Amino acid sequence: MAITNKLNFTKPQLRKFAVLFKNARLQAGVTQRAVALAAFDYHISHCKVSRIERQAMPKVDAHCLERMAIALSVPRVNLLKIDPKFNARAHVVRGATEVFWTNTAA
Repeated sequence: MAITNKLNFTKPQLRKFAVLFKNARLQAGVTQRAVALAAFDYHISHCKVSRIERQAMPKVDAHCLERMAIALSVPRVNLLKIDPKFNARAHVVRGATEVFWTNTAA
């Protein structure tokens, strides 16, 4: 889920990310559950990966996509082809995520 409505991706971008990640996962020969475990430390559910691949998660954030890209060894250049501002979006969301989890963990 996105942390703000100002950093959302467009529908065409989400479609391209969905295709990119599904193809990378299939090429790697791994399950959605394996990606969920590697990217998000989800031991049971693969729902987030499935929703991204089906474009059923319209407010997915760049940090989430970045973690999937790392788990699937998708080169960052492929993310930047879809969204030239991907690095900036990921930086903002990553920072907000770190602040949120640091403040709530206490």
